[in-house]
Amino acid sequence: MELQHDSDNDNLDTNNVYAVLHYEGAPDAEPTTPAKWKFNGIQYQSPSVPTLLQIISGATNPADFTTSEHTLVLNHNEIVEIHLHGSANGHVHPFHLHGHAFDVVQGNSGPINYVNPPRRDVVGIQGGTGIIRFKADNPGPWFLHCHIDWHLEAGLAVVFAEAPAEQRSGPNAQIIKQEWLDLCPIYDALPADQK
Repeated sequence: MELQHDSDNDNLDTNNVYAVLHYEGAPDAEPTTPAKWKFNGIQYQSPSVPTLLQIISGATNPADFTTSEHTLVLNHNEIVEIHLHGSANGHVHPFHLHGHAFDVVQGNSGPINYVNPPRRDVVGIQGGTGIIRFKADNPGPWFLHCHIDWHLEAGLAVVFAEAPAEQRSGPNAQIIKQEWLDLCPIYDALPADQK
């Protein structure tokens, strides 16, 4: 795994910043394969241009995003139902969705409940299948990911590009306001040591 950001530390060796914790009684061997977590066979990797900026620049269709940035386009106000399949190896994945509270229609097991399901923004999925639902009524790029940080870093995430057209125009537009744009010339005029 490579670091996703640059460092201002000239002494940082980016190939020598990882550690392996060996528990008492465990083999002393080093891991031979990197951990990979995936949704639908795709390991998420952060894009070089943030998803929101891509959408503001015109990205609207799934083909406008690379496979590794695993971005799914949602229509405005559609009902989205997601079946989250857990790991067979005992991990509990606390899946978190940004931008929405969702209905937990089914936990790891038990009956499906469309009548009065609990509402959450995180649900733990272990070995079974959980079902969540939400209404795509909040235009924006929203992240669904495992809340265990190293699972996220290893790719267990997906982005919902929710209502791209509504992000560019209308009451939910996320286009940069003129007041913010007016700050750019002020910043650009500063001496290099003040930037």
